[in-house]
Amino acid sequence: MLNASHLQASPWPASQGEESLEATLERAAEVISEALECGLLAEAETAIDQMEESAPEDPRPHHLRGVLAMLRGDAAAAADAFRRALRSPGAPAETRLGLATALLDLGTATEAWEVLAPLRIDPPEDARYRHWLIRAGAAAERWAELASLLELCLERTPADHATRFALAGVYLRLGRPADARREHRRLCDEHPELDGLEELARRLEEAGAAP
Repeated sequence: MLNASHLQASPWPASQGEESLEATLERAAEVISEALECGLLAEAETAIDQMEESAPEDPRPHHLRGVLAMLRGDAAAAADAFRRALRSPGAPAETRLGLATALLDLGTATEAWEVLAPLRIDPPEDARYRHWLIRAGAAAERWAELASLLELCLERTPADHATRFALAGVYLRLGRPADARREHRRLCDEHPELDGLEELARRLEEAGAAP
């Protein structure tokens, strides 16, 4: 079990070669991530400060500071930290997901959508990407663009019934009940136990496209 001593014992040499600094940063990021998961927020913050001091241009300390802020319920500080991370080369797609989450918490759905829409993330992160993409697109009411992106997602992972279910709902929003009915029928054939199919059928009936 991780405890505070693991963080306090992490060395931060004042001067290192490029390889050894990278190794230190990678090890520190792993330990800090685990500390955040364990709820050692104060200790993680101290280690993030040390990490940023050692490599202020690296995106990892800024990303981790964003995660820390989200855990503390400070979406505005989290968004600022994730933006700083994105200004650094090599920021992972996970940083954009973090920024979009913070922006949704702040009620700025359109900006969250614009952060996520350009992304193309492969598994295993794909499910998380689609979850936040759907939330942002629905909140921003970007139905046509959301439908196009969900269609692309299904081209890559046609067995993803959660995305297919969401797409059916988006089609209804767009006034495309025939397309929604097609997706509903496929879901009934492949996943008849799926929660929400009866409600989707009721909405199809109301739209004049009874399944």
